[in-house]
Amino acid sequence: MALLAALIRVAPGAALWLPLALNALAAGAVLVLVVRSQRLLVSIEPALVRGAAYALLPLAMFLPGLVLTGMEHSLHALLVVALLLLLARAVQRPLTGRELAGTAALALLAGAVRYETLFLAGGAAVALVLAPRGAEGTVRLLARLRRREVWAFLLPPLLVTALLAAINVHNGQYPLPNSVLAKSGLGAGQGLAGWVPNLGTAWATLTSDAVVGAVLLLAAGYLAVRRLSGVQSGLCVAWMVMALLHVLYAKFGWFDRYQGYLVVSGMLLALRILSELRLGAVWPRALLAVAVLAAVPAFKFSLEAQIPQYAHTVYQQQYTTARFLAADYAGTTVLVNDIGEVGWLHRGGLVDMWALGSYDVLRAYRTGQMGKPFVARLVARDGIQVVAVYGVLHTYVPDDFVEVARWSFTGTGRPDDGDVVFYGPTAQSAASLRQALRDFARSLPAGVQVLWS
Repeated sequence: MALLAALIRVAPGAALWLPLALNALAAGAVLVLVVRSQRLLVSIEPALVRGAAYALLPLAMFLPGLVLTGMEHSLHALLVVALLLLLARAVQRPLTGRELAGTAALALLAGAVRYETLFLAGGAAVALVLAPRGAEGTVRLLARLRRREVWAFLLPPLLVTALLAAINVHNGQYPLPNSVLAKSGLGAGQGLAGWVPNLGTAWATLTSDAVVGAVLLLAAGYLAVRRLSGVQSGLCVAWMVMALLHVLYAKFGWFDRYQGYLVVSGMLLALRILSELRLGAVWPRALLAVAVLAAVPAFKFSLEAQIPQYAHTVYQQQYTTARFLAADYAGTTVLVNDIGEVGWLHRGGLVDMWALGSYDVLRAYRTGQMGKPFVARLVARDGIQVVAVYGVLHTYVPDDFVEVARWSFTGTGRPDDGDVVFYGPTAQSAASLRQALRDFARSLPAGVQVLWS
């Protein structure tokens, strides 16, 4: 967000295209790093098959999906790949002073971009402690913990997380952001019990992405054969710890962008492991590479095919709602869900029914107070004159609120299908809302139906 804000400040006219451009640049940099850091693809013959492998590589890493829907996820994937490549050096030899400084800087930036960097930091620390490096395989555990490389990976993301937690607590919030707590469920319940991972949920998360599961098995197999002595042993340990921490304390999903960094870095690890296979003939190597790169995207093809429709739905649903609220409810507080576009365009207060942007709502969910009476009190407290929600959140709208209209994008008129429902908390606010919606109707995208209540 800070990077985008700085760039938009310099070039405000490019604000619409900057996120796409930055994601495309990050994805391109990922491809460059991955191609240069493995030997499998470059050794493929004939050239036509090698070209096919290169063409499949971005699909295997789900980069088109991350570019179009990933927000900061493409940048985070790039930073994770760069840190893993530095870890590969650190496992084999001590890093130079310049390399240590670069590692710490990248770890700090990655920690500021995504909290999941903590999983990578933990994995890197474990790898540096466990993976022997030459004669240092006999060095005591305490001595390994004192390696500068361990703290170059571990300390920066811990510091940035602690700093953000202190700022949040100082402002009367939870230590971790609402979005992390709401989507992961961390800290819910009584005391420390809320921070103990649910193994059933973790297993369901892990088995929901075949690519992550396959790389996990490949890394485990490599370690079983090499016993921490292979070139990639440190990367295998780090990636496995990172992936397991993610499934224990985070989630997959939301068009697979949350585990995007695991898929990208997992494909890097897979290519490096497969590069070590001794295949004398040219064709076995070529067929293996193409088979892997073709099989992996097969798990993602259906999802990637849905991305254009998904982006179009976001445009119709969220962008159109944001334009309406910005035009007719500027300077007032509105109650919505999915506040990204609304927060960008609307100039006024926001209450987020998903709780990602509203501390009071998150606290209500976590204490069991979330419901129609709570929403009614919230609306009265903030003087809210319009409610615009879809999905399951319409079930929290108080019964005495007046439903005015629905924007139907699917033709069903059902909010569970993504149609936006507009409510006025009072008869007077409902009448004003009805007139505002009628005036705005001519600005709706083609194909959107207005179903008046």
